Amino acid sequence: MIVFNFLPMYGIIIAFKKYNIVKPISAAPWVGLQYFKEFLSDPEFFNAVKTHWELAL
Repeated sequence: MIVFNFLPMYGIIIAFKKYNIVKPISAAPWVGLQYFKEFLSDPEFFNAVKTHWELAL
């Protein structure tokens, strides 16, 4: 149960931190929603979503 319940939580934590593979997750500084804002404001975002839906359907 631990593998399926708690191990995926590290992926959620990494999404909100400036993660470096050389350092542990706990040493990474917290960036919050910065990367999500950058991703959603990228002009290519909507093109990627459109392409995804075209391939999925």
